[in-house]
Amino acid sequence: MKLLLLSLIFTFNSYALATDSQQLILNEDETRYLKEKKYITMCSTPNWMPFEEIHNGKLRGLSADYMKLISEKIKTPIILVPTVTWDESLQKAKNRECDILSISAKTPSRQKYMDFTHSYISILNVIATKTNTPFIERVENLKEKKIGIVKGYAIVDIYKKRYPWMKIVEVDSLEDGFNRVENSELYGYLDSSIVITDLIQKEYLGKININIQVNRENNICIATRNDEKILHTIFEKALLTIDNAQKQEIREKWLRVSYTDKIDYTLVIEIILMALVIILIFLYANLRLRKEIKKREELEVEKSSIFKKLHKITNDNIEFIEDLPIGIVSSDPNGVQETKCNKIFLQMFGWELEEIDTLEKWFNNAYPNEKYREEVITEWTQKVEESIQNNKPYSTPMEVLVTCKDGSTKWCQARYYEKKNFIHAGIFVDISEQKEAEKQLYVLNDSLEEKIEVEIEKNNKQHLMMMEQAKLSQMGEMIANIAHQWRQPLAQVNSSVLIIDTVLQKQQFQNELVESKLLEIEELTQYMSNTIENFQNFFNPNKEKTIFVLREVIDKSLILLQGVINANYTVIEVNVDKSYTIKGLFSEFQQVVVVLINNANDALILRKVKEPKITIDIQETAKSYILSISDNAGGIEALRLEQVFEPYYTTKHPSQGIGIGLYMAKIIIEQGMHGMLSVKNNPNGACFSIEINKEKNDR
Repeated sequence: MKLLLLSLIFTFNSYALATDSQQLILNEDETRYLKEKKYITMCSTPNWMPFEEIHNGKLRGLSADYMKLISEKIKTPIILVPTVTWDESLQKAKNRECDILSISAKTPSRQKYMDFTHSYISILNVIATKTNTPFIERVENLKEKKIGIVKGYAIVDIYKKRYPWMKIVEVDSLEDGFNRVENSELYGYLDSSIVITDLIQKEYLGKININIQVNRENNICIATRNDEKILHTIFEKALLTIDNAQKQEIREKWLRVSYTDKIDYTLVIEIILMALVIILIFLYANLRLRKEIKKREELEVEKSSIFKKLHKITNDNIEFIEDLPIGIVSSDPNGVQETKCNKIFLQMFGWELEEIDTLEKWFNNAYPNEKYREEVITEWTQKVEESIQNNKPYSTPMEVLVTCKDGSTKWCQARYYEKKNFIHAGIFVDISEQKEAEKQLYVLNDSLEEKIEVEIEKNNKQHLMMMEQAKLSQMGEMIANIAHQWRQPLAQVNSSVLIIDTVLQKQQFQNELVESKLLEIEELTQYMSNTIENFQNFFNPNKEKTIFVLREVIDKSLILLQGVINANYTVIEVNVDKSYTIKGLFSEFQQVVVVLINNANDALILRKVKEPKITIDIQETAKSYILSISDNAGGIEALRLEQVFEPYYTTKHPSQGIGIGLYMAKIIIEQGMHGMLSVKNNPNGACFSIEINKEKNDR
């Protein structure tokens, strides 16, 4: 078995062992080829920063630094052939106008005219949409949506095959895709998360956001013309002689911004915008209130002017006030003088004079509800008495709801006015429009706080989704980069172990301790390889539902958490066999399991439980599976049981989390998998239960 593995690794090791040396060793044929070639022509992506772009006729970006290093190593100039679009670069490569493509993904169509080196960049793809676009939970929600991809990109064919229902629109460039999204011609644009983030920060901050990660890792290579095979060998060797320190320096130079700035600036801008919306709502309400106050002040001034004129009214000149926008009725409580009124009063309420020629008739008609009529008369009497006591000819105003002849009602402001000879006058001003405006204003004010709370809650949820999504995307890229850098050293370690083992066998050297240590090294390197693979899969969630085994999810989650579990000597008891399968989102479900196990272990550590234990059980019903994860940490306080799933709620130190793990877990289970995540206290501790409905989840 070891000899078979050795033969497989030697092929790789001829390249891998060269990685530690910066000295490039070429054979005679390769040296002669470069001497006769004199220079190498190169085509690139015109605009794909921070990876590469053509600026003032020169290549700049991450790939440019790699090309510069390779050019120095092979001691041959690499000359850029300028192009306007990526599709043009592909055509020139196909027509042999370019010897190499500085960045290219391997596809069947390109392999007809190009060879490809091993991958030196790994990227994750995301879809960017306008900032006001709702969060996309699953790729399947993009059905019938137009998604832009640059013409000629390898992912065009990949995603057409993978998502045949997706309406892919090929665009000329990155900027063309962004402009079409901004102008609503496209729903979204699909590209590398690093490239999209870079352009958002430069030109589209607050306009376009990353919305969803589409799980597809692209391995980027250097492509060489396949009619000159020796060129591929030279570039493969040169690329392998670039050591890890140089690679890290290039990555930090060009990719650091993509890992730190996107979430911070985007989140700050969105919080500021949300605050501005709230402030504008308050200002709008305040403006309306001020207008109403000003309107009432102007009305009071107008009324004051009117009442000054009323001082001149006598019993014989009631017609004098026809030019004023108020209704006036006069009567003699002793019956000496007949009731009089102006035309506006009759028009205002629709009554004929003979229908209200006495106070009794007026009150009965104007206030048909007996209870309300008594309230009006009582208040009216009080106003009259106050005016007499204060020696004023008119009373302070009162607001009354007057019934008109046609049955409609009007809000009026009424005053009592007295002239000598015991002549009484009622002065009415229609304030129905003003009351309606006040009513609307009160409704607006009452609902304002509620609307603000709803908007804040909506924005909080969207921010949490974006933060979690961005975190997974960035972690996925980081893990991919680590994995890329780990694989070669791990392969070298394994190959070294096999070489040592082979040499020892040839020399017939036998020692149990040496043999056991060599086996231990093999097992450790295999464990490291499996661990990095598990982490990479965990942070690159597959949004397509698949049928998976629940026990497999648990086992992989425990591998990810093995370090912290072993450090606390926590015993894990798993009572779940491999017969339970469900259809769903494997990686997202694994994320939930990781959160629950990790939280349980944290509780055991925090409370210093002497014999820490986590038990994982499953119960099957006719319609669902119930997966339970419980601990013996003593449980959760009753008052906090309902709070554990709230965003930002945590009992941990800030360095251990911000309190969105359980919140996101609940969203994944209840929205993404149509299940239920709940918590209760058992006699020994807390128990979190995931209930997955078999039928609903099979969608």
